[in-house]
Order: sequence, then structure tokens, then C-alpha cells
Amino acid sequence: MKAKIIIRLILVAVIACAAYFCYPSVHQFFLKYQHPLDDIYEYDGQEITIRNLFVASSENILYASHLNDSGRRENYLSSASYSTNNTRTINLGDSESISYTDLEYERFYIDSDNYVWTVSGTGRDSELEYCNFIIFKDQSYESLSSFKYYEGMIDGQEYTAYEYSGSEAGTSPDVVKILVPDLNKMENTSVSFNNTPDSTGRVSVTFTGENLHCIAEAFGEGGTSSQGYTQIEYVFDYKSKNLLSVTLSGSQKFEVNDYNQRIQTLSFTVDDISFDACENIEIPKLICENSLINDVFSGDTQIQPSPNFKTEMADNLEQSDIISNIWSDTIYSFPKGICTVSDLSNSLIDNAKELGFDLVMDGYVINDENMGALIKFTISQSEAEIGCIVMPLVVSGDGIINENNLLISAGDTMSVDNKCCIKVYHTVSDSLSSVTCYSFQLESFDFAYSILKEAKISNLLNDEELSLFAGADSENLRTFASDYKQAEYSSIDKYAIKEGDNQCGYYVIEDEIHPDEYGTIYELPFKSKDAVEEKTGDNRNDTVVEWIKFDE
Repeated sequence: MKAKIIIRLILVAVIACAAYFCYPSVHQFFLKYQHPLDDIYEYDGQEITIRNLFVASSENILYASHLNDSGRRENYLSSASYSTNNTRTINLGDSESISYTDLEYERFYIDSDNYVWTVSGTGRDSELEYCNFIIFKDQSYESLSSFKYYEGMIDGQEYTAYEYSGSEAGTSPDVVKILVPDLNKMENTSVSFNNTPDSTGRVSVTFTGENLHCIAEAFGEGGTSSQGYTQIEYVFDYKSKNLLSVTLSGSQKFEVNDYNQRIQTLSFTVDDISFDACENIEIPKLICENSLINDVFSGDTQIQPSPNFKTEMADNLEQSDIISNIWSDTIYSFPKGICTVSDLSNSLIDNAKELGFDLVMDGYVINDENMGALIKFTISQSEAEIGCIVMPLVVSGDGIINENNLLISAGDTMSVDNKCCIKVYHTVSDSLSSVTCYSFQLESFDFAYSILKEAKISNLLNDEELSLFAGADSENLRTFASDYKQAEYSSIDKYAIKEGDNQCGYYVIEDEIHPDEYGTIYELPFKSKDAVEEKTGDNRNDTVVEWIKFDE
């Protein structure tokens, strides 16, 4: 009985196979349940599937020694703002923003442990606002930016870097993961194939879906979103099976208070693909993400050093004048006063030696916002350090400026924080000390504030100490010091703070939270410590950093 069942099953299988291969209608019945990627298409005597087309092109892309693509990214956003009352809805105005970025992708490949790819772009963002009421004016804005991403491996070590100028560009896609989609992630994605070559011998494949999982990894490791792109078209040369171009597109309509519509496209064209041996890979050394600063440090961009000094070297005016002259003589020796940082350093070293000084460019700091840098030159004589010059470089528009410099005595202590704020600590007398802060402010580096610290208020009863501390407020402060009950035990600080175009002065009494009553009685500008730190920014708890050596 069992043998008969087995024989019958074998007969059924043989008949099914014969029908599948001998009768086209049966053949097609089974084929229609295959994934569209595996459907067989025939043209001019050749059979091909979409999957095979991608496999053939991906091998060239993944293992080419050099790959170069050009591309373009465009985003369009339109919105309308409405106000609704009980009777009607009023259109307050419309706005639209347009951004486009011309892209270039380049990859160099030696092996799986040595390769690098870059995506660079230059873009323009513009925004227009149209108002429907005469009390508001139509407005327009425009900004330019450029960027470059680097990613790869050198001797098995991962390498990533990013630099920009203008506004930051955000993330950049991994272009290869767009050119070579993951065909194992085609859920909820429809596939169409224009399999008849056009007059130029090209065919196209289009994937459509609310979320194109096959390219999601291109927008971030572990990514699950295609970032609003809902359609992607691949164009191939039918004869060579090479990928020629790819275009992503998508549109969204949404409502958050206003009515908005977003349209975006991203396209790449394969310009060059070669398999000639790649012998070495060049990796740039970037010190920060702002390319304007990188170009200055690398010597690709010249600067115009300022002859101006803000000196914190008042205790030794003779040496201060000598160092100032070395600096000014150096910068005026360059044609039009323009030079690279390296040329400036070398010339300063030579000019200092002629006068018996040693000078070295020995450190730099980049501020957290990548909008400025400080370079420190240390000066010594007979192996004894006598001071340093700090040259601020400030990003202004599409360039770097240096409007003034600091000259700081070796007898003073200096600190620098992650915002590139410099504080100079100076001892005036046994009980009197000062702190002067310089910081980046609106595309400049300038005086921010100073604090003169008196250890005991009672010391202000001494005429010499009072003259060093008080200035025009001498008499009122003397009276206050005489009356204040804790004068023997409390300190007082005198603040000079730059506020806009003005410099304002305040006094802070130790441990006095509400000193206003003293201000009224003695006609002095008393403030609490919290109030002045709100003005100086000292309540931010910025981090003190070390100067970075140039050989690091």
C-alpha cells in the first residue's frame, strides 16, 4: 500500500514538471508568484531579471578602484499661514523656501581595509515670504554653504571627518548604499521595469513605497527610514549592464498650525568608474569642522594680521614695546601685510632672534562653535619666558579676520576655555588682584569684562589701596567701608562689563544676596554675584582646556 502511494506521488510530480516546462500558461501561473525582482524579461534574444541587473552593476561599483559621481539635492517647502475666527478663515500670507546643493561623490578603494569616500557639496538656501496685509512687508533671505564628508578605513582603522563653510549641512548619505540598494529589504515596495531600451540603449527600474527600506541604511547606520523619499529610479545601460544614474524623489503634505507641502529630489550620475590600481589614499588632517579655519592652518588661505595689541604686560613696558615692534615689523614686511600662518611664524622667529629673543608658535585652541581660533606665540629670553602673544582668528562671513591681539606677561596666569574665552589673572598687591576676560563677540574678539578683587573691604580705608581700587567712587566707597559691619571679614569685587557699545561698572559684596539697599544709601552700583555672572556668562560653567601643540 505504501509503495503505491509513493509511486502515485512520483507520477504527479513528473506530470507537474512536464506541464510547467511544456505549457507556457502553466509556466506563467507559477512565475506570477515570484518576486518581481526575479521575473524574467526578454529583449533581442537576451533574458534578464531586475535582480541580475543590480548584481552585475553592483560588482563594478563595490570593487572599482575609483568611482566618481556628480549629483544634486533639491528641497522645496511651501506653506500658508491662516487665522480662523468664528465666521471666516483669513490667509495671513504664504512663504516658500528653496534649497539646492550640487554634490560630488568620489571613492578610492584598495581593499576592504583601505578605502575612503568623500561627498562634497556647494549649496544655496533661499526663503521668500509674501504677506497679504500692507502692514507687513514681503521678505527674502539667502545663504550659501559648502561642505565635505570623509569616511573610510586606513589599515583597518575607521576614519571619519567633516568640514564646512557657511552654514552646517547636516548629514550626508552614504552614496554607495543608494547606488547598490539592499534587495533583501523590499517589503511594501512596488517594482516596475521599463525593459525595452530607448534610443540610447537605456532601461530603467523604479521602486515606489512610503518607506524605501532598501536604501534606508544610506541615511544612517541602522537606519529604517528613507527620509521622505518615496520613489527611486535606476537607469542602466542595457548592453553593458552598468548603472548610469539614480534619482530619488518624494513629496509630503502636512498641517501643523499652517498648511505645508515639501517636495524633495536627490540624484546622482555615474561619471567615472575605473579599475586601475590605487596605490595610496590621501587623508586630510582637519583640526576642526570649519573649512575656513582648516584652510588657514594648512596654509591654503592667507590672513592679514593686525598690528593692534591689547596689552596685559603693563609691568614691563620696555619689553612690551620691543615685542610689539617685532610683531609690527614682521607683518609690515609682507606684501600688503598678507601672509600664511606658517610664514608669519617663521618671520617672527627670525626677527625675534635678531633682538636676542626666542619665539615659538606653540599652541592653538578652536572654540566649540568652530567660529574662531586662538594661536599662541611664546617669547623667552635667556631661556626665561617673558610673555606670550595670543592671535585670535575670527570667522567673519566667508573669510577669517584678525582685528587685535593680546600681549600677556609671563608673570600673569592665563586660562582658556572651550569657548576660546581667555582670562588673565594678575596680582596688584598683597590683597588686590584682577581678572580680565577676552572673548568672541559678534564676529570679533574683544574685551568682555574685568574684575578687580579686594580681599577685605576694610582695606579700602587705606588711601593707597583705595586709589588702586576705586577711581571716581573713592569717597563713597571709603564711607561704605567705614560703615559696613563685616568690612574686616568680607571681600568686594569691582566689575567692568562690556554691554553693547558701553562699559558698565558694578560692585559685588561677598555673600550679600540683596545689596540694593547699600546702592541707595551710598549711591554706588551694587549688584548680587548672580546678577553680574548672568551678564558675564560665568554661570555657564565652561570647561578650561589645554593649548593643543602644533605637532599633535
